[in-house]
Amino acid sequence: MKSVPLRQTLTLILIFVVVSIGLVALDRQGLVRPLRDGLAEVIDPIANGFQSATNGVGGTSDLEAQLATVTAERDQLNAENSQLKQVEQENETLRQQAELEARSPGTETVPATIIGSDPTGQQKFFRINRGSADGLEVGMAVVDPNYYVGQISEVEEHSAIVTLIIDTSMKVGARLEDSQAAGTVIGQWQSGGALLMEHIDKAVMPKEGEKVVTSDLTRNIPAGLIIGVVYGDPVLNAQNDQVEVQVRPACNFDSLDMVFVITNYEQN
Repeated sequence: MKSVPLRQTLTLILIFVVVSIGLVALDRQGLVRPLRDGLAEVIDPIANGFQSATNGVGGTSDLEAQLATVTAERDQLNAENSQLKQVEQENETLRQQAELEARSPGTETVPATIIGSDPTGQQKFFRINRGSADGLEVGMAVVDPNYYVGQISEVEEHSAIVTLIIDTSMKVGARLEDSQAAGTVIGQWQSGGALLMEHIDKAVMPKEGEKVVTSDLTRNIPAGLIIGVVYGDPVLNAQNDQVEVQVRPACNFDSLDMVFVITNYEQN
C-alpha cells in the first residue's frame, strides 16, 4: 500500500482548516442558516416517514399496542388459572372430607390449612387456620385424612396448634392391628427417633410391617386411626417386663399443607 506524501497530507489539513474557518465565519453572519434549513426540509420528511411507519394513533406503536393486549390476556388467563386451582383444591378437600366421614359414620371433621410451624425447630408442631370459632378444642385428633397426625394442644379463636405424634411430649393409646395387643405410642423425635410403642404384653411378638392403630383409651381420639407400622426387632424392657418396638409413622409430616380435625365421632 502506497503512503501519502507529507506535502499532500499538509495540503489537505490546510484546506480543511480554511474551510472550517470559513464556515464558522459564514455562520456568524447568518449565511449558513439557509443551507441548514434547506437540508432540514429534505431530511425532516424522511424522518417523519420512518416515525409514521412505526407509530400508530396517539403516538403508540402497533407493536406496543399488540404487546399490551397480549399482556392483558396473559394476566387474565393467569387469574383464571389461579381461580381454577383454588376451586380444584376446594373440591379435593370436600372429597377427602366426605371419604373420611364415610369410612367412619358419625364422624364430623373440620378441614384446616397449615399456616406455620415451630420457628425454633425445637418442637414438632404447626399452626392451623381454625380455632374455637370453628368448634376446635384441646385434645381433638388431627388426621391427614388417612393417617393419624397428632392432637390439638392450644386453641385460639381463629387458629390452633397441632402437636405431632412424633414430638416427645405426645403419647396415645394404641394397639397392634393383627394381634390386637394394646400398648402406648410415644414420640421420639427430640431423642433422634420417630415413634416407640411400649407396654406390650411380652407374650406378643410384634411382626415387621404390622400396622399400629389408635385404641379407644385416649380421650377425644377415635380408635382405628393408622399411626404407622412396626419395624425392627421387639425389645424386652427389663424394668417392666414388657415389650417395646419401634414404629415408622405412616404420615409424611413434611409434605402436609392441610389436615382434618375430628370434632365429633361415634366410638364403636
